Amino acid sequence: MGLGQTTTGAGKMPRHSFPVHFARYEVLRVYLMMMVLVVLGDMANAQYYSTSTTRACVCDSYDENVDYFPNKVEPSSDEGWSVEYFNSYKKVTDSTGNVTYLYLCGTPEPDVGSDEGAAVISIPVQRVSTSSSTNFAYFELLNQRDNLALYESYFGYVTGGCMIQAFADGLMLDLTNSANAAPVDVRFLSAYDASSEVPVIVAKATSASTPLLGAEWIKFFSLFFNREEAANDIYSRIDARYECSAAEAAAAPETPVLAAFQIDATGSWSTAVDEDCTDLDNSTIVSSYAIREEGTIDYELMIDAGATMAFTLDTLTAANGGNSNNITLGMILEAAADADVILFESTFYSMKSDGCREKVKELFEQTAAGAAGNVYDYGKLISSDGGTSWFEGKSTQPDIALRDLISILYPDLLTDYERVYLRKAMGSDEEDETIASASDCEDVNAPLYSEWRESPCNDDSAEVDIVGVESVSAEDVCEDAPSAAVLGATPAAVLATAVLIIGTAVFGI
Repeated sequence: MGLGQTTTGAGKMPRHSFPVHFARYEVLRVYLMMMVLVVLGDMANAQYYSTSTTRACVCDSYDENVDYFPNKVEPSSDEGWSVEYFNSYKKVTDSTGNVTYLYLCGTPEPDVGSDEGAAVISIPVQRVSTSSSTNFAYFELLNQRDNLALYESYFGYVTGGCMIQAFADGLMLDLTNSANAAPVDVRFLSAYDASSEVPVIVAKATSASTPLLGAEWIKFFSLFFNREEAANDIYSRIDARYECSAAEAAAAPETPVLAAFQIDATGSWSTAVDEDCTDLDNSTIVSSYAIREEGTIDYELMIDAGATMAFTLDTLTAANGGNSNNITLGMILEAAADADVILFESTFYSMKSDGCREKVKELFEQTAAGAAGNVYDYGKLISSDGGTSWFEGKSTQPDIALRDLISILYPDLLTDYERVYLRKAMGSDEEDETIASASDCEDVNAPLYSEWRESPCNDDSAEVDIVGVESVSAEDVCEDAPSAAVLGATPAAVLATAVLIIGTAVFGI
């Protein structure tokens, strides 16, 4: 609600703005006084939300002895980030050891002491950017989707329906947009950018050594929005679901053999292949891309799902005379010949031709898993440019990723389960690939947790109620409610303005 009136022409009031005809200035003055009193009354009774989706500032009663962060997070490992709490600020260290001070809006800026050059940021932050679509789900789970202003990459690989909707609506930009200079408070990047004028936070969730450490990055992102209560609740649920599923797989009587690897049928990171991939089996691969190693999220997910790996990079290297640089696809397929299940860690959709797709299927059919139709890929939900939802989800929601893996290794355990990331790619019951679109988003304003499906241990998604993730609550409200015209003004300033208006109206001062 504004205090002023719209003017037109040479500063004249529009006719409709006068509810009565003012024949005399005395009447006008009395009317203005009455209107100001009404405005002040509204301001006194209204509740001003500093934003619709974040914790509020300290309005007018800062006390250095008060702990303004009653809800705190703590990482279970020091491999990625750390935080130290003080009454009104947090000292955060990111993946590179870079230190940032986060102080609650309305409280004094902290003294960085020996951390000279450290960024000092007022929280909750309002507009952020990220260079990794993996981070999207952390914000969505925390109900902070609308704070994502810029994606510092190409949006064509994004699979989240509500993020696609936000991008289509112009609520979020990417680097292909000419208006990519969207102002942000913080940049969450995969590597430090010393030239940046905006504070850079290095966040590398996909580099976590275990799936649950990847999920725990939600606590890190919560620090910037004072969403610790929600982050703790969400993480504890993911952890419980994950451990429950892993225990279920561990109790299974048999341990299936899984061959998991990538194939480059695009010619982008291995020996170049022709248009139809006719000599694909003799092409060499880049081992760090093609084969998952111990200590990575993908590998640990497979082990926790109850798989015995058909091969590792070490066993392939040993079979190749100790050389890991010229391993061919043929060598991988030979090692995978007797595996129960093949997980093709890419998609048939992303291959560059129908000839390549047919060639890969022909090679797979020479294995036991391929002959039985037990071949899966990441194509359940993909972007129009071949990005996979697995890439975005394995770190943020590993409980779902684990469930998907268990369903392909132990199909009898999960007979009615609908996979989220993995697709059956061969056999009579081959599944269709689904292209992500904005139509997948039921409510762009709803937190991602509202989409959680039924999960193990009798935890029904219909009963999910995350604490601390509501849009606004009592602690978000400041008692003094500035109008839009004086947004951010102090109570004293508002009162002075009111006195001036009344004085002008009544006394002509």
